[in-house]
Amino acid sequence: MFRTVQYYTANPGNSLSKEETHFLRYYLLCSTIATKSVGLYFTRKVPESDLASHLNRHIKDLKLSYWKCTPDQLAVLFPAQTGNVKSSEFDFSLLYKLIRNTITPPSTPTRGWGFSPLPGDITEEDDIERIRHNRNTLAHNTKLKLNDSDFKNLWTEFPAISRLSCRALDEDVSNLSKRYLDKLSNSEILDNLNKIKGEIDILHHETHLKLLNLWKKDDELFYDETNAYKATKNIVQSSSVVGLVGGPGCGKTATARHIALKYGEKEWEIVPAFKVEDILHYADVERKQIFLIDDIFGIFAVDMSMYNNVNNLREGIITAMSKDSVLLFTCRKSVFKEAVKLKSFILENVLDLESTDNTLSEEEKEKILTNHCSHKGISKHIYCNIPLGSSIIMFPLLCKIFSTKHGIDCSVKRFFSNPFECLINELDKLESNSPHQYSALVLCVISNNKLSMKQMQIDHIDGSAEKST
Repeated sequence: MFRTVQYYTANPGNSLSKEETHFLRYYLLCSTIATKSVGLYFTRKVPESDLASHLNRHIKDLKLSYWKCTPDQLAVLFPAQTGNVKSSEFDFSLLYKLIRNTITPPSTPTRGWGFSPLPGDITEEDDIERIRHNRNTLAHNTKLKLNDSDFKNLWTEFPAISRLSCRALDEDVSNLSKRYLDKLSNSEILDNLNKIKGEIDILHHETHLKLLNLWKKDDELFYDETNAYKATKNIVQSSSVVGLVGGPGCGKTATARHIALKYGEKEWEIVPAFKVEDILHYADVERKQIFLIDDIFGIFAVDMSMYNNVNNLREGIITAMSKDSVLLFTCRKSVFKEAVKLKSFILENVLDLESTDNTLSEEEKEKILTNHCSHKGISKHIYCNIPLGSSIIMFPLLCKIFSTKHGIDCSVKRFFSNPFECLINELDKLESNSPHQYSALVLCVISNNKLSMKQMQIDHIDGSAEKST
């Protein structure tokens, strides 16, 4: 647990700047009150009277599983004097581990464990992830300062404490927000921050280990003899920042992950990044690292907040990639065409997986389809010796869908030449996630891709709108 924070009597030589005060206030919130709120959640799920038996039921996993506890954590869970275990002595990383792996029935955050929640995600598990993410941000603040904007954004994340504690800690948060703060010794702050970083490293490793196991399973089907893969391999060997561009389902993510796993075999650290800030959080100049980010600027259109984040962190990204590190990101072609007009530095080395040079040959398509179908035990006579030349879009994705859902009930030729279900699914996603772009697409279809203001008859539309109000 964190050492008790000592306050010093106010005096002119011990006062803090505004930015230092912001940091210290936020530090205290994360290191004490936020952890306590997660502890209250845990005790609702596992009452103190049941704690020892609960831990004993999971003792094998706690000691031997891939998410096993460290020796220090085991000493807290299983003290020498039986029956003296207390959840109040659990730090955040231990609480997070127990909540994530031992509570039944299991509950997961809206976007899954290890993923940062969106503002509208407000389940209790979302709030635990929110606290984990904010502690992560805190631990990587080496200046020990927060400006007004950053402090406001971070502090507003903490209705999570109120929700997790059922408002029991509201007064503590309120008191902290108004408390006069003097300087703590730098060594004490750094000592506790290093403890947080240690917790984060453990959680980071566990989350990434789960992801990499999933990647390895999917990678068993990857065919790496295509021109597109060879071109990707070559450009990654010569560049530190590489983007893979193409339409949905063309194999961007699968190719990037296969490259990363190959680097992993050479003792490189694979870092799945969910946003560009993760590069700065996990960059380590002492290690060879390869970072992967999917849809770096957004999925259906350029998300300007994501775009601005990338460019605002330009110096940090370049520094992180300056030695033996690689950033490999994916971007849909429609998004890339928008983003390239904005001239981001990160788009200097981009490979189009659907360019003329990289288009899959019919032989490559046959190999990819065979890999998927044979893995699922589909009889060769169903998919062999069929023309695949007319199958142009989303071929790798179609192979995966066909082998899992359509291997017996659908004509292979018809499925690959007319993948209507896939297109409809993509359009449904577009309508839900980006209604303005979906509406523009519908207008383009109606106007035969020749849309003009004159065709819109604006005066008539405005007049109709006025009559209807």
